Amino acid sequence: MHDAALPLAGAAILVVAWTVTIVAYRLRRAPVTTVADDAVLRVHGLTKRYGERVALDDVTFALPRGAVLALMGPNGAGKTTLLQLISGLALPSAGAAYVLGERVAPGSAVLRRAGIALEEPGFAPHLTGRANLETLWRVSGRPADEAQLDLAAQLAGLTPYLDRRARDYSQGMKQRLAIAGALLGLPDLLILDEPANGLDPARTRPGT
Repeated sequence: MHDAALPLAGAAILVVAWTVTIVAYRLRRAPVTTVADDAVLRVHGLTKRYGERVALDDVTFALPRGAVLALMGPNGAGKTTLLQLISGLALPSAGAAYVLGERVAPGSAVLRRAGIALEEPGFAPHLTGRANLETLWRVSGRPADEAQLDLAAQLAGLTPYLDRRARDYSQGMKQRLAIAGALLGLPDLLILDEPANGLDPARTRPGT
């Protein structure tokens, strides 16, 4: 799959990593003076409270085009909460997230340019992987010829299983189906929550 990843070379990728090898760099915490820059994702002062409990406290960073950022931390650190806020699935108590310069809110049109896989999706078990992906894309309301379904399946390592019914999928194959769904349309921003969960470690090494 190494060569197949080239079409995503310009995308920014944000993941919660179960296990990951990355080249890390330090992101400066600095005030955001403008969102009209080359950052695909910019988060400024993002905070989420549930009553007296602070789930996320004043998070600020930027994700340039083509970068990969892995969020690592113990359970309860706020990783999934952060991804939910960035994905427009929850409202922040303070601060904001911007995707391609547009402020994120539930239902934001700009989120159509993001591929998101945060929880195990409710794929129809009686449909094939291909039919599930076609349905997912159709619901998005975007033109069918922009889906890049076969390429998304190839990038996710799902091609050999694409025409099997989802009810016959292993947990790892369901995870690949979710990743393929996030890759439909080759998004500008890819957001994944623990994408390696359930995958065969032998199939997650670079070049496989």
